[in-house]
Amino acid sequence: MQDKTTMRNRFFMVVGLTLLVAAATTELHTWHWLQRSVIAQGRVARLNAGGSYPEIEFTAASGETVSYPQGGLVAGWQTGDAVPVRYDPMTPARDPCIDRVAAIRTVPVAFLFAGLITITAAWAAPAHLGRRTRSKTR
Repeated sequence: MQDKTTMRNRFFMVVGLTLLVAAATTELHTWHWLQRSVIAQGRVARLNAGGSYPEIEFTAASGETVSYPQGGLVAGWQTGDAVPVRYDPMTPARDPCIDRVAAIRTVPVAFLFAGLITITAAWAAPAHLGRRTRSKTR
């Protein structure tokens, strides 16, 4: 019983550490993107699935008009709302994003919380299982 528990906990510890590495990697990518990005004024063209997934249009400095669906933790938008949009001037249509922390950092924060929860559960489970096993044998 203890060997299976130990193996399971080690597995989830590795999964949690992998998620933390993914959080660090995506945050580093986000940081580099923020360093080279510029801000343009955009507007909500339409709502794809309520106010949480607006279709955003903006004009890049090059004159290119870009339209994209915004995902992430954004809500409450209405058609016609003005929104600041961050984009890479070399590739405006590639990864534009509303200039809000919740929209920009959704993925790194999700990986961070998932990794911390997984590691905490893997670390706390052996102590909990050990107490339960000892109490049953008495």
